[in-house]
This record gives sequence, C-alpha cells and structure tokens, in this order.
Amino acid sequence: MKRFTVLTSKITLYLLFCFSLSLPTNSVSKVIVFDLGDVCFSYRKIQMGIEQIGMKAGLGYLLFSGNNPLRAKENIIHALEKSFKLFVNAQPHLFTENEQKEHMALSTTQPYWKLVLHGHMVGKYTGEEVIAITSKLAKDNNLFPKSAERYMVKRIINCIFNGSVLARYTQPIESTREIIQELSQQEEHTLFILSNYGKDAFESLSQTSHGQSVLNYFDPNYRFISGFLGTKKPMLDTYNPIIEEARRLGHEPDDIIFIDDLHCNIAQAENHGITGYHYAGEKACGTKLREFLQEKGVLPESSLSKKPL
Repeated sequence: MKRFTVLTSKITLYLLFCFSLSLPTNSVSKVIVFDLGDVCFSYRKIQMGIEQIGMKAGLGYLLFSGNNPLRAKENIIHALEKSFKLFVNAQPHLFTENEQKEHMALSTTQPYWKLVLHGHMVGKYTGEEVIAITSKLAKDNNLFPKSAERYMVKRIINCIFNGSVLARYTQPIESTREIIQELSQQEEHTLFILSNYGKDAFESLSQTSHGQSVLNYFDPNYRFISGFLGTKKPMLDTYNPIIEEARRLGHEPDDIIFIDDLHCNIAQAENHGITGYHYAGEKACGTKLREFLQEKGVLPESSLSKKPL
C-alpha cells in the first residue's frame, strides 16, 4: 500500500511537471493599440479616384489647369496646402494658440493640410461645409483661376471629408485582422484603437460589414478617435486618454504597444514611454508584425499560421 502511494505521488508530480512545460513561459499582459488607416484598413485609391473624381476631370486637370502634367500630384497637394491654410487663417477660433504652434512645428514632418483636417476640424464641420468654405475662400483670393484646378481640389476634398465615400473604398488588411482576432481571444491582453479618423468617417466605417469585421474586436470604450477626442496624433495630448485608461486597468505606459504607420506618431508615443512599432504596409510587415508580437510575448509561437506543404 505504501509503495502504491509513493508511485501515485511520483506520477502526480510528473504530470504536474509536464503540465507546467506546456504553459507559455513568456506570456505577459499588455495593452495593444492599433491605428486604423494603413494598419487595419487599406484604401482602394485608384478606384476611388476614377469613380469619384472621374477620368474626364483628371484629364481636364492635366490638359487645362496650366500646370505641368508630370507634377500633377505635387501641384494638387500644394493646392490643398493653400486651401487649408486659408481655411484656418480665416477662422482663428478653430485652434488654440498652442495648437497652432504645434501645427507649425509638426508641419515639417507631414503636410499641413493633413494636420488640420483631423480632430477639431472634422469634429466641427461636415464635408459639404468644408467644401463650401474652401471654395469661397479660393474664389475670394483668386487661388485657383483655372476651373479644372478648382474642380479637382473640390472633388479631392469631398473624398477626404465625406465619410460615406471613404468607407465605400475601405477594406480590411487581412493579416492585421487575423492578428487582432487572435489577440482578442487572449483574456490577458486589452485592445485599443487610437486613430486620426474623423467622427463622420468613423461612424460611416462602423456601419459597414467590412468595418465591423475589424472594429467588433474592440470594446467601444477603448476606441479613441480624433473626431471624438478633439485632438489628433502626433499632438501630445492625444496619447493621454489611452495612458489614463491603461492605468485604470492596472498598466503603465511601458505595458502599452502602439502600432502605427507614421514615424512621427510613434516617436511621440515613445516620448510617453510607450513601445512603438512602425507598420510599413502589408507586404513589408504582414509577417513581421506577428513576429514582433511573438518576441514581446504577446502572441505565442504556436499562433504562427502554418504554410501548406
């Protein structure tokens, strides 16, 4: 009987040892924060351009705007810069003095029009209002004397600010969606969104099936969107809500992993003590993002999709 008891004890210890080996040794609790545009979703830009701007308008701009056709993209972006600077200068109440200074400092890292179209601006104006205001300002200042150029800028602004148009040409990045799905099944991790989406664009995306296929993995309380926050990356204040919420959940900034496609956004997050990962597109980072998360102990090695033989 005594021998049987000893044998049973040894078998039990052996089974416990085997079970301990099967447990992940590097699993850690993290808050993983995803940007949306060009991280979770991509855009069918060529199709949007053809259908929303039109081949006729595009050719008209190239032929009749008076600009060098080979520099069409550069000229259009320059036109957007002038439009939005007029917009902001005509409405000084739109941004505080500190925000205006920060815009000017950040304009060396990304176009000024991208800085001002998110957050406050998108939260306060509809696409139609932005088009109407910029069109009037352009006319009053004789900004675009050629009708082809005026029409092109107007159509591009509509694509940017009309949330339903943008949502129509948005599609999930499948490799990122798969990773988010796997992370959502691990109770120790929490998923956040931190995006410069405007209110209208985000609401439109949320109503589509392709939008829901990604967004439904995120708790509505953990979706931090510029159009609702009233600020945008890479402005410092934008990161405070995710840090505060992470701390409420028992995490410090060094427990947060932030995935974004812009270096300036990541650099600002790292200034807060957050770990950043630069997502440079699905082709370059589809597998690398998974490997990075495995190195951080967020995804187990076994989650790596097996290639067919």
